Amino acid sequence: MSNSPETPAVPAETPEPLGQPRYTRDDMIAFADRIGQLITETPEQRTRRLRDEREQAFLDGGETEAQRKTRHRNERAEHQRRMAAVWRQHPHERVRRFRRWIILTAISASAGYALHLPQLIAHTPAPVQWGIVFATWSLDLYLRGWGRTRVSEVRGKIAIPLTLAVRVPLASALLTVGHLTPLLATTTH
Repeated sequence: MSNSPETPAVPAETPEPLGQPRYTRDDMIAFADRIGQLITETPEQRTRRLRDEREQAFLDGGETEAQRKTRHRNERAEHQRRMAAVWRQHPHERVRRFRRWIILTAISASAGYALHLPQLIAHTPAPVQWGIVFATWSLDLYLRGWGRTRVSEVRGKIAIPLTLAVRVPLASALLTVGHLTPLLATTTH
């Protein structure tokens, strides 16, 4: 027996763990609705929702219209750079682009052969031939923004003929350097 007076037993309340909120019935209904919405949304809807939520977060962060335009321009350029990487492309896309490059280069080479450019280039020394290749390749790259636009990505009623015209000397020089002029001579040019 103890000498202290006995205190009546008080039921101990279990304190709520710190950092864990109590959820109400409305919270649980909203959670279930959100889960249902996420499960049933299409990939396009999900992409749009995520983009809208991200844009809203930037807007809430105080982003101005000029900052938004700059951010969008930078994101678009970064996305194009990443997606243009050859190893990220589907094999069918690589084949399609290679075929288009081959066709445009063959048309340019045929036009050059019809103008007798490979025959003229063939009568020059090998260093001059290689110089013509690099000079015409540099011109081609310059006109395509130093490679930002690939030959297989050129589109338009004016852009395609212009690209073909610029690539005629390049394709003719490549024919000469690669000793492929006799190959075109066997065709019915």
